[in-house]
Amino acid sequence: MTPSEKTINILGFHTATLTRNEILDLVKRWIIRHDACHHLMALNPIKVCRARKEPDLALHIHEAELVYPDAYGIAWAMRRFSKKKYKPIPGCDLMLDILRLAAENQFAIYLVGASQDILEKTRDLFLSHYPNLAITGIRNGYFKNQTEKITAAKEVVSAKPDIVFVAMGAKIQEDLIKLIRMEARQQGTSIPLLMGVGGSFDAVTNNVPRPPRWMLNMHLEWLFRLLQQPFRAPRMMALPKFALLTLGKKYLKLNVDSKTGYDFYQNLILE
Repeated sequence: MTPSEKTINILGFHTATLTRNEILDLVKRWIIRHDACHHLMALNPIKVCRARKEPDLALHIHEAELVYPDAYGIAWAMRRFSKKKYKPIPGCDLMLDILRLAAENQFAIYLVGASQDILEKTRDLFLSHYPNLAITGIRNGYFKNQTEKITAAKEVVSAKPDIVFVAMGAKIQEDLIKLIRMEARQQGTSIPLLMGVGGSFDAVTNNVPRPPRWMLNMHLEWLFRLLQQPFRAPRMMALPKFALLTLGKKYLKLNVDSKTGYDFYQNLILE
């Protein structure tokens, strides 16, 4: 994401300060203009810590047109660096906002990711809420090889959606989004919005339960996930690491901004 007066640098990754409604207004403008592919990407502390070690993931974050604070930890860091309070924007909630926007404006969507069973349940659920919603296609998130991914990207672009929701793991979904953008350029067309939504299809179909509201209000979604899925414990170690890096940068003036993938990104701009 390009640095601007509407972004805050979070350990080397620029994050938008836009509100939820401002993001929806921007998305609507993108779709109406229909002149480019735009990547809307969620950012959370675990993804930041991963990207510090994984150049490909870092590059996806830098290349996304809009990066928003998907978790309380990012909103907390934004406040440390700006002295302004920002609210996290849960990716699942933003997806449902965009779904409503699509239904109200007759924007076509395409669903990619999850298992075939969950994918079909998600499609049926969306249509039960919005019977006139245009869903131009669905594709599960299981690929045997790169050839199948490329074929899926071609199918998505050929369906001519306005919006693509990709529900896969971090970096895996961003890799597919990049393939779809490349294919759109090759076909001389555009998909105005591509959004990675992680486990949102599992969440909306209750395949994986969402935390109760009181835990969300207390920013304890991480604890709920840990209790539900103890195997997440090693991954959760990124949370205190992220907090310490943020405090070190803010109060000790340590140079902890990630350079992973950034030099390569700058070279792409200069070429």
